[in-house]
Amino acid sequence: MATRSWSGKAHVLFNSIRPSLAEDGNRLAARYLNEPETRLFTQMGRYDRSHSLLVAERCADSPRLVRAALLHDCGKLASELPLWFRNLYTALEILAPAWLSRRQESLAEGLPEGSAIASLQLLPGRWPRALFAQSHHGKIGAELLEALGCELEVTYLVRYHQGAVDPVDAELRRFIEADSAF
Repeated sequence: MATRSWSGKAHVLFNSIRPSLAEDGNRLAARYLNEPETRLFTQMGRYDRSHSLLVAERCADSPRLVRAALLHDCGKLASELPLWFRNLYTALEILAPAWLSRRQESLAEGLPEGSAIASLQLLPGRWPRALFAQSHHGKIGAELLEALGCELEVTYLVRYHQGAVDPVDAELRRFIEADSAF
């Protein structure tokens, strides 16, 4: 799997302060997404919309990948995730992946199998919920999209965009690489 890069994250951060971001995002969302999906996209924060638009640009030749790119981080809406927490999480992904993995595993212990949204709601405290949402946002996003009736192929890409080590599915592999660039 492709690794996250500091330069990609810096690019997203600087891109997220562009005055035309909302206009660009709304125009692209209206072109590729239905009305409920567009509302979900517009509820995302500027940083996530910026990231999603950059990923969508890398996937511009595939309407399905563009749709998935626009929506793939919508699961982060399920919890309050301040930007500095995401930057810390990214730093841990790069500098201390084993420690982060152990924290994620210990957090998931005792949670019921099934709905990631239901598991998130069972966690006490802001930081455990934030860590869980950040590490499970693909599953959370897929559940949100399923509730909206989004097509299965798009929810599949959203669900697995952060977890496949070496995906056999070429479309998923391409999507993970596009996402990981930023």
